[in-house]
Parts: sequence; structure tokens; C-alpha cells
Amino acid sequence: MNRVEIPNILSQFEYGFIIRECNLVNYVASPIKFAEYLACGVKPITTNAMPHYVELIKKFNCGVIVDYDNLENIEISHDNDSSNTKKAYDAYFALDRIIELYQKILC
Repeated sequence: MNRVEIPNILSQFEYGFIIRECNLVNYVASPIKFAEYLACGVKPITTNAMPHYVELIKKFNCGVIVDYDNLENIEISHDNDSSNTKKAYDAYFALDRIIELYQKILC
């Protein structure tokens, strides 16, 4: 598949995985897949290895946080609706939001 098709394919899924081990690199890494999932209405299932994204998931109730050491017992609650993923995306990753943040830095 080519890159242009990815949003159409991703939007067909309810959940997507971003499983990361808890270590220093993952605490500061920022996987683009997280923003892609949110933009496509896909709820991320992730570990607590990326604290900022965990806060975002909790704030918008837009995904599932799992324990890296207990991956075989993932429990998914279906009470978070996929419209929350769009709200989270718009609040943190949308182009107008990024421009607004850069303008604050540069001005």
C-alpha cells in the first residue's frame, strides 16, 4: 500500500497497538503512530511508557492503557467513544494547534 491509503485503512479499525517497554528512550520518544491513530478515529492501546500520551488518553478517554508486564490480560472497556480521539487530535496534533504553539514560541 502507499502512504496515501493508510488513513483509509486505519479508519476501518476500532483499536491500534502502541506497545512500548518502560525505559528512558520511550519516555521521551514520540511515535507519530499515536497521532495517526487519533486522526483516523482509532483508539490507541498503549503502555504507560509514554507519560504524556497516557495523560492525553486519560483526559479525553480516547484509548486504553495497559501494563507492559501483564500484556496477556488486556481488558478493553467499550465506554470510550471514538469521537474522543478526534477531540484529542484537534487539541494536540491538528495543524492549526501546532501553528498556534509555534507562534507563541516565535513571537
